[in-house]
Amino acid sequence: MSTGTHVQARNAALTTLWRALATHDRHAFQQDIVPIYTALLAQLQTALSPADAEQQLLALLARSARACDYRWTLRLPLLRPGTDYRRYEGIYTYALVTAMAVDCLQRVAHPHAAPDALAAQLLPPAGLAALRGDPLVWTDWLGYFEQAAIGGLYAVSIGERPDTRARGLSLTGDNTSTRSQTHTQTHTQTPGKTPGAPKATPAPDSGRSILAAIREGLAAGALSFNQPGDPVQVDREGRTFLEYPAILHWSIARLDLDADFRTVKNRFERVRLYRRDKRGRQLFRGRLRARDPRVRGYVFEDAAVLWHTPPAPGRFVIEHLTALT
Repeated sequence: MSTGTHVQARNAALTTLWRALATHDRHAFQQDIVPIYTALLAQLQTALSPADAEQQLLALLARSARACDYRWTLRLPLLRPGTDYRRYEGIYTYALVTAMAVDCLQRVAHPHAAPDALAAQLLPPAGLAALRGDPLVWTDWLGYFEQAAIGGLYAVSIGERPDTRARGLSLTGDNTSTRSQTHTQTHTQTPGKTPGAPKATPAPDSGRSILAAIREGLAAGALSFNQPGDPVQVDREGRTFLEYPAILHWSIARLDLDADFRTVKNRFERVRLYRRDKRGRQLFRGRLRARDPRVRGYVFEDAAVLWHTPPAPGRFVIEHLTALT
């Protein structure tokens, strides 16, 4: 495989992971997540041939994307009574992918090194500080390397359905098990479906389910776009604009959701695949025609998030984004 082909395969795998991660916009993913895998590849190449190092990385990215898909069907951390899973959504997803990356490095190149020491080699300082900054998160991150049930990170990484009914677990390590040959075999599989992994089906009112409904509605023609009054518009550069609140009302009706509007809005916005401005605001303004009133909406720059095939450019103008010439 040529260098160019390696890069294409790596970029495709990273894009798949970005969509599955669903906690970073494109810029933040490039800034916070991609450097982890760049550093990991460099480390793997010290122990393996370049081709084998690439294969290890691609296999890891595929496993990590599957784990993230599965992760969104659960409320992490597991076996932590009284914790608010919504507070931990972002950091536990980050803990999952970083633990899997460190685990790969440990198995392949540094089997006797401590996970926290390897983390310092791979993770950006701010990311490592975020993990260490919450004792609960850090305990569960370290527990991953002992296959601990508490927290749920290891079980999610291998697609295992965790036992959420367990009781009496402590933080002392008494609940962990030693690594097994099965663990090693699971992590050296080539990309593909994890044997025995339960199907990752998000809750009907989750942000991921709403995105999936919009995507399928566009593909089936149930959701009109690019016409006056449509809640979905495409600008001349291929960005997709989802009008707020119309697109959420459509989704509530389409999925027959019982949740109130505010709950649906909050869950949709936690899937951070849309663009934000420099101030962190997530709604942009735009209009189809000069005489139309401006409307607000979410902007998606990656067509693959919402479309099976990229849509034809439209006439919609998104303020401060769409080129006017």
